[in-house]
Amino acid sequence: MSSVVKDLVTSAAAILLVVSIVVAQDQAPASGRSTTTITAAATDDRVRFTAPGTVVQMRLEVYNANGEKVFDNEIRGGNVIDWLLQDGQAKRLSDGSYLCVVTSKSLSVRMDQKYGRLSIQNAVASLHPIDTT
Repeated sequence: MSSVVKDLVTSAAAILLVVSIVVAQDQAPASGRSTTTITAAATDDRVRFTAPGTVVQMRLEVYNANGEKVFDNEIRGGNVIDWLLQDGQAKRLSDGSYLCVVTSKSLSVRMDQKYGRLSIQNAVASLHPIDTT
């Protein structure tokens, strides 16, 4: 009889441990800040957004100064987006300022968003992070 109780206690402890690990992975960091780092690099003809290997899906949305969405690659698998500085009709974006929103989804199903300002002047692109804290 005591071995049955011992087995039940051991099984319950193992289940509790697994549940606590899963819950801990789904909780946001104590600071409430995002933990996923997205890097971006601009060249004359493209911007590359890169996330860590734990990111399994990414989405890029680009808005012009009027708040109109000019590009959306929808959610796609992978942790790299190469964007050719084109709108949804494959036309090169004109000089101006644009908001870039990168949404990522990690292996733990955590969704995260990063924001950046893209400036295009004389057909040269530059990126600037936007701090949302």
